[in-house]
Amino acid sequence: MAEPLPAEGRSNSSTSLGRVEKKYPLHLAVWKNDVAGLRKLCSSPVDKEMLEKKDPRGRTPLMLAVCLDHFECAQILLESGATCENSVRTADGWAAVHEATCTGDVELLSLILQYRDSARSSLTRDLDTVILSRLREVPDFYVEMKWEFSSWIPFVSRLCPSDVCRIYKKGACVRLDTTLVGFENNAWTRGSRSLLFVENNGEMAFHEVDHDAKVVRTEKAAAKSNREPSDIHSSIPSDATLQQRMRTPVMLTTIDAQNIKFERSKSGFLWRADKVEQIGGHECKVFHASNVTFVTRIRSEHLTENDKKQLRDELSRNPLNGLLSSARGGSTATTEENGPSADEVVIHEDAAFNNGAANLEEQKTFNPSTIKCEEYFSRSVDLGDREIGRPKQLSKRQRTFKANLWLCDDYPLSLKGQVMPIIDMMASTNAHFKKLQDFITLQLPSGFPVKIEIPLFHVLTARITFENIYGSFTPVDGVMSTPASEDGSVPAGCTVDESVFNIPPDYEQGAAWWQDDLNIDLQETDLDLVELQADLEHIPNSASNGNLSEHGDHLIQKAVQLSVQEENDKRRAQEEAEQKDLEEALRRSLEEK
Repeated sequence: MAEPLPAEGRSNSSTSLGRVEKKYPLHLAVWKNDVAGLRKLCSSPVDKEMLEKKDPRGRTPLMLAVCLDHFECAQILLESGATCENSVRTADGWAAVHEATCTGDVELLSLILQYRDSARSSLTRDLDTVILSRLREVPDFYVEMKWEFSSWIPFVSRLCPSDVCRIYKKGACVRLDTTLVGFENNAWTRGSRSLLFVENNGEMAFHEVDHDAKVVRTEKAAAKSNREPSDIHSSIPSDATLQQRMRTPVMLTTIDAQNIKFERSKSGFLWRADKVEQIGGHECKVFHASNVTFVTRIRSEHLTENDKKQLRDELSRNPLNGLLSSARGGSTATTEENGPSADEVVIHEDAAFNNGAANLEEQKTFNPSTIKCEEYFSRSVDLGDREIGRPKQLSKRQRTFKANLWLCDDYPLSLKGQVMPIIDMMASTNAHFKKLQDFITLQLPSGFPVKIEIPLFHVLTARITFENIYGSFTPVDGVMSTPASEDGSVPAGCTVDESVFNIPPDYEQGAAWWQDDLNIDLQETDLDLVELQADLEHIPNSASNGNLSEHGDHLIQKAVQLSVQEENDKRRAQEEAEQKDLEEALRRSLEEK
């Protein structure tokens, strides 16, 4: 007989250990940290469904092992084929790499990253192969996506760049060109980069081309997710990567669009009518979207007080860089027209935040609430605030925003058939395309989104415009546009030359991109560790109970002050120049007399 549950957890349908073992054998072995038992269960091929089965709390066996910091159990499950990619989440949305980071166990994090990164590349490329196979069935095209970044803060807005992403599609081959590389030292860095997805003799190859350095990095899609052990070991993350993650808050941004509302924009003063605008020669209906909430959650239980202090110091030394870094980790509630949102809510959800750092001995047990096995595996037992794992230091920010859409009913391109496959491919490696994918997959009104506004960061938005279709407005090398027939029976189109997908022979071959320590998965913006710095206005400070949202306000005020100061300096310089011009004119007029 199982030990009776305490009064607060007693239930008529309490679960015995025997029933747990029958229904969740892998989970139970992990719970007990029974390494020998788990190895025996996994000695023969384990059914994939059993490996990925979720317990009543929404965790797979691997996720449970990670949360409890049972390293050997996690290793056995991974060797047996357990999935650790970001597609597998806990009930509240955290991936294995998030949970591993928050344990503070560097070895466990290294293990998860090793298996995740070795599988990530092949799984992504397998998906891309399927997408490219679908693209083979649709007409070839060329289109440009103009990205215009803006901010409601004047000083930041002047630093915002624009970029044109050029997309070539021929058969199952795709090329994407971009010039915007990143943001570094208060300046946007530019270059000439291309991504090539090329089919050759039935085999797909993926090339990342740096035209400035004349270097190309290649991976072939022949590699499947069941990599050999040598491939697994080649994916071991560097010490620098591990330390960077351990010193960085874990952040998760999601879109809550349950109450999203699309309405037609109106024009006119006395007689209000539905607004219509011409974009690239196409008549577009103008909509505005409201009630979209960006939710950002930040966990920092793995950070030491020294880590938090260093991050604060780094942020305070450079307000503008700090403002943009804060942006990269969070989400925006503003558009260029609307200015800062008044709908921001910051919630500190965990007692560890308000009560200071949890007792270290409690943290080491990874079951500080002493939850019993029968309680954990019983659906009828409400655990309330009790939870397994290291006590969380969690804060949450919610922001709402408004955006505009320009939709065309008779646009030459198909959103679902031609454009979305490209966006889906890019979303796995580019944070901006991931944001675009998230927004476009909402229930938009009918029509092709010729122009669309999306929130990117804390103070930044992006406006994406599709233009120069088929190269019909501005000629493009390697693209020959064909106009539609007069009777409309033959639509407009283009022919893309095969030379567009050739790599110059003098380019050198570099390491495959999945082996690059700095090529961090951008499926979630919180994993962009190359760009991400702490969003310190959210980080719990165990030394005090006050939150740090004032720090973010200070950064914004500082940016505005810098903007005003710069404008005053320009105006003063202009006045001085005009005064000198006036004096020179008077002097010459006297000489003429």
